[in-house]
Amino acid sequence: MSDSETEALNLGLEKFFRAAFEDITQYVTNPPDIQPLVDHFTNGHMQPRLSEWKDHKMHGFGFDTGTIKWVYENWTPWKDDVIVASFSKTGTTWAKQIVRQLYFRHDEKLMAITRNMSMPTIYLETGLPVKFELLEKLPWKKRVLVTHVPTPLLNLEKIKSAGAKIICTIRNPKDQMVSWYHMTQNPPVNPKATKHFEMYPKDWNHFFDTCFAGKQLLGNKEGEWYMEHLLSWYPHRNDSNVMFVVYEDLVKYIPGKVGDWKNYFTVAQSEKMDALVKEKLADTDIKFIYEL
Repeated sequence: MSDSETEALNLGLEKFFRAAFEDITQYVTNPPDIQPLVDHFTNGHMQPRLSEWKDHKMHGFGFDTGTIKWVYENWTPWKDDVIVASFSKTGTTWAKQIVRQLYFRHDEKLMAITRNMSMPTIYLETGLPVKFELLEKLPWKKRVLVTHVPTPLLNLEKIKSAGAKIICTIRNPKDQMVSWYHMTQNPPVNPKATKHFEMYPKDWNHFFDTCFAGKQLLGNKEGEWYMEHLLSWYPHRNDSNVMFVVYEDLVKYIPGKVGDWKNYFTVAQSEKMDALVKEKLADTDIKFIYEL
């Protein structure tokens, strides 16, 4: 990529993230300065960096363990907040939109405010702590928020005592991996960010091995992946403020949403995944749905 192409990418990212935050600052009186947030997310794509807390690591995309550490230690949810706590590509957007519709469907203003809110604004582990000052000032009394982190990085007692709810989504790991593969293939990331492309290779077989080995770092420990994320949440399945939701149940009447893994997985890869699920989830009653 030439210097001019790199500059164009940088400007495009800056424009995108500025628009994401300006979209909601218009509803806030005396909003905080959003420039640090714009810079954080732009740099997170142009110069992805590694951060670490409690042996859990995050790399790039604006995800930062320093932010989730701040959330753990300093942030207090509101009563009736809903946090969609899901591993990446397991139904996050579906669950978020369903709750959003249930919460705000009778309020035109809040539907407008929340329409485009996604990763930069409502993910607990992205951005900088100043983002929460902005969220606190929006004209809503309850919120729909998102996180991809496992339970060691969340203050579950504080969330429960505040009266907030948690929705955990579950999706079969074969479709999850394929969906994640597609999402990572053409990101707006500086081509010189070699670590990113090592983590998310374009070749499917290489991607499978990298993902399966727990080398993709978005809040997990190295060597861990979706199974460990699920195991962190499983003991809380019966908590009074936690509900588990199966992705395949949400999309059962929509064609082409379940079973795409068959177009990518080799027999050996499918068997390898089955063996991992059997090993890791042997002491749970989690049963994945691989086709409808």
